[in-house]
Amino acid sequence: MNATVKSAVRAAATAEGIGPEPHGAVAKSVLVLDTLPGDGNSIGLAEIARRTGLPKTTVHRILGILTGLGLAGRHPTGYRLGDHIPDLVKETPCVRTTELRERMLPYLLDLHRLTDEAVHFGVLRDQGVLCLERLHGHRSAPLPVRVGRVLPAHATALGKVLLAFTDEPAHAHTSAPAPAPASASASASASASAQGSRQGPELAPFTARTLTRTAALARELATVRTRGIALDHGEFRPEVHCLAAPVWGPGRVLVGAVSTSWPANRLCVEEAGRHVRLVAHAASRALGSLSEAA
Repeated sequence: MNATVKSAVRAAATAEGIGPEPHGAVAKSVLVLDTLPGDGNSIGLAEIARRTGLPKTTVHRILGILTGLGLAGRHPTGYRLGDHIPDLVKETPCVRTTELRERMLPYLLDLHRLTDEAVHFGVLRDQGVLCLERLHGHRSAPLPVRVGRVLPAHATALGKVLLAFTDEPAHAHTSAPAPAPASASASASASASAQGSRQGPELAPFTARTLTRTAALARELATVRTRGIALDHGEFRPEVHCLAAPVWGPGRVLVGAVSTSWPANRLCVEEAGRHVRLVAHAASRALGSLSEAA
């Protein structure tokens, strides 16, 4: 049995007030599942009871429930993980994003070869853009982005293109700045509130060029939808400019965006835009969103 899982289950049980041993039905079920092989082998009832420390009657009852749910499978030699487990696993966000990253990697390499600049692939996540992959070289723009980091959607080309083509409202993926200090006077707060209501709520600024009003962002997103690509002119880092294009999956569902980042003094918008469009189109075709005739 996986000692780490057992310890985690016991810790969770204790946190729930159950006690130091896994007395809860869910905790016991997890312990039983943790013993089941997923490699085609089987394990007997007595061995499961020995490894979990649970009574055989309890293990038998849990296995009956798990088998009925497809989470466990009964075979002549014992039990193993059920056929429904892979279906559950492949639908988790972690697995989906890992598979997507792997399928996108050849196209990101193509874009890096075409531009010799840093390239990124990201998806909308919570309050921003989750960077799933980044490729860069010796002369790449100094952008402090690492895989797994969440970037501000309204201040990046990746974020703008994802916001422009998603069905969700843009404000669901943008962050407001920190609240004003409590020492501000009531009259000043009222004045700022009135001004904010006229101009729209502010978005967090990162440079002097960041779009900080939702009305301005909405206009920018409309331009992105018309143009098909998004630009970031030093809005996240002043010395770095970026271009991004959407990547579509089956049924023309937006699955992510690809971008290239350039030092401001080297950027040629026309050339970079052509490369980004080309790679995004090829990736979308491979993911099944475009017909062969497209």
